[in-house]
Amino acid sequence: MTKKEYLHQLEEEIILLDEDIADDIIEYYRLRFEEGKRFEGKTVQEIIDELGTPKELAKRIYSSYDIREDIWESARDEKVVAKKAIPVIVFDVLVASWLIPLLVFITLAGFAAFVTFPFVIAAIPGLVIRDALLVILLAIGTYSILLLLVLGLTEVGIVVIKNILIWNIKVLSPKNKTTSRMIKRFSLFQWMRQVKMGRNIFINLGMVAITIISIAFILLSNFNSDVFGIFNSQPVINEQFERELTSEIEAEDPYTVYVSVGDADVQIIEDLSSFVKVDRNYNLEDGFTFVVDTENNQIRVTTDSDVISEGLINSYASTIHISIPEGLTVESVVVVTNEGDIDIIGYEVDDMNITTTDGKIHLYDIDTDGMSLTSETGNVTLISSFVKDLIVSSQESHISINDINNMLKDGSNIRVSTYKGSVNLENTYFEAINVDTNQANVYITNENDIYIVPELEVSSSEGEVIINVPFRE
Repeated sequence: MTKKEYLHQLEEEIILLDEDIADDIIEYYRLRFEEGKRFEGKTVQEIIDELGTPKELAKRIYSSYDIREDIWESARDEKVVAKKAIPVIVFDVLVASWLIPLLVFITLAGFAAFVTFPFVIAAIPGLVIRDALLVILLAIGTYSILLLLVLGLTEVGIVVIKNILIWNIKVLSPKNKTTSRMIKRFSLFQWMRQVKMGRNIFINLGMVAITIISIAFILLSNFNSDVFGIFNSQPVINEQFERELTSEIEAEDPYTVYVSVGDADVQIIEDLSSFVKVDRNYNLEDGFTFVVDTENNQIRVTTDSDVISEGLINSYASTIHISIPEGLTVESVVVVTNEGDIDIIGYEVDDMNITTTDGKIHLYDIDTDGMSLTSETGNVTLISSFVKDLIVSSQESHISINDINNMLKDGSNIRVSTYKGSVNLENTYFEAINVDTNQANVYITNENDIYIVPELEVSSSEGEVIINVPFRE
């Protein structure tokens, strides 16, 4: 028998003793093994022979504490009692089955609030640097309070869970005394004390939190800051603009639509009225302009994207909805965004040029002679449209082009280039199809297997290429 096995069995034998007393006894005999080996040159077995078996040693220990042998023996032979076990099982099924997950959830929710607090602060738009620094100071104090809350919730959860487990073990496994003792010892606060993080850390943390929050509130009040108003209600800009173009529609003067809007999402549709309409929904002012230049036949919607990055803490979200009169002749549509998504539905135009960095491009029911779509990382989707010449370029987008030139199968050229992602061309009828990729998978298929593609060229170094269209080799 090893020293570890001997001490473990001894701990199980003296389970009736108070926990602290039992710990002292085990520590005493652990040192007895070490000192006997170091100073007396005895082996583990020689020391065991001196002490006797764990049961014999436990008998002498119990005798020194005036615990009768019959009580000790009855505790060692304790068996499961049905009338005690049934209530425990019922409690486990009806209460513990949801109580323990609830406690874990509450603790994790508190921790999530602690972790995600910077994002709450970052959602406050339009702060000047002075107010932003004060809010950060307030956040540090709030962090401290949240940390105390999370630690408290964790300890409460541990206490409840470990008592439920101990009750189960005592009733359903009465001989398993060691496990109950091990569970009983576990405590977050006790562990913190062992690593020199006693109750002083809670007192100090609480004092720091109260001090910082008080200073921040005093400074914010004296500065007449608008931070408290921002906390209560995040400002949102909702504006609508209209401009009538009846005379231009009757004269059929061709217009150019130019949209350059930083990180805003853009939606463009045709409207049955004679008005150009622009609706904007913002939470941050960014130098928005809407101009209808009837002399040069231009419709311009622009923002200054540099304004967005001026604030120390800002969150930017915006949508621009543009309605163009259905009867207005439009020769060119140009849309440029940084991270905004672009949606254009039901539009007839001579030329269309769409560029975005990280936003998605979604076009539906478009009629145009020439179209150029560029997106570095956002997905590109073109559906149910008529396009003579189409150019699509990206870095790592998923490109999906479906039902193009279905009625009049007289598209001229389509050129798709991307580094990785995927390219899916389905029912896309062009005289020349050129797909150039490096790692992207390419899928080309047409339901009309009679239509022959005069020129088909697909290049993919590492991606999978599947072609299911007849073409002239």
